[in-house]
Amino acid sequence: MADFLSTLGADPAVIAALATHRVPGRVTRAERGGALVATLPGEVATPYAEVTVGDWVTLRDGVIDGVLPRRGTIVRADPGGRSSSRVLAANVDTVLICTPVCADPPARRLERLLSLAWGSTATPVLVATKADLSEAALEPLRRLAPGVAVVRTAPDDVGGLSPYVGPGRTVVLLGASGVGKSTLANALLRQDVLATRPIRADGKGRHTTSWRQLVALPAGGALIDTPGLRGVGLAAGDADGVSLAFADVADLATGCRFRDCSHDSEPGCAVSGAVDAGVLDAQRVRSHRRLQRELEWQTAKNDARLRAERNRRGRAVTQEHRQRGR
Repeated sequence: MADFLSTLGADPAVIAALATHRVPGRVTRAERGGALVATLPGEVATPYAEVTVGDWVTLRDGVIDGVLPRRGTIVRADPGGRSSSRVLAANVDTVLICTPVCADPPARRLERLLSLAWGSTATPVLVATKADLSEAALEPLRRLAPGVAVVRTAPDDVGGLSPYVGPGRTVVLLGASGVGKSTLANALLRQDVLATRPIRADGKGRHTTSWRQLVALPAGGALIDTPGLRGVGLAAGDADGVSLAFADVADLATGCRFRDCSHDSEPGCAVSGAVDAGVLDAQRVRSHRRLQRELEWQTAKNDARLRAERNRRGRAVTQEHRQRGR
């Protein structure tokens, strides 16, 4: 049983937690009507709907009767501004953020995905797909992701990802449509298991994966493939993720004169000084500020005290503008 669970990504702690259960398993697919669970006797379809892909569960008479506490949970807030959020995957060790190599990478999207990954407590890795370029071509990605490994892959060469896959480990693929996630998944699986489609004539990606699914890798461990994300909303608990995704800005901010510096026009701002010196990209600072405001707004929706404080500030600003206009 331990070997079977390890091939699905279970580490020693998970194996120990499931050791006393007769039918442990892992959710490989979850929809509104129920879930598919991989077990040693075979795959089981169950009507239990309160699970997500990657959950470790126990079954009794074909029904889920227990779910282990989650870790490495990828949570995406609704990008449309509604209060809802969705768990994309659970019990993930490494988040493989896929992006094609180009002269102008989608910085703002990648910063959001990196924040999402860091906030999950899993380890993010930037995967340069469809790459047939020199190492120098990866520098724009490295500048976007301080402290994050950047790995170049090709359909016939995924050796750079070997440190992140194997027995007892789970990786999840994230990225927009058409960035090569399914092609990368097939390369890791060593066979064409997942459908792939060419990008559209206008250069935009096509959705080839319609649902989130977990599959076992040939060398052990598990891979979770996800549909392309059109929008990436951050949940209220992603503040640490944003700080880690913008580690360069956070490190500079420790040198600011004021602890609550907004890095806008305050005197003694180390971040603004770095921008003026050409050391830090001004757009990156604006993006950091934008994500912090988004997180504050998300938190305020669920926190009456913060919501009241935001309303108070709003009234004060409105009153100030009115007084200036007199």
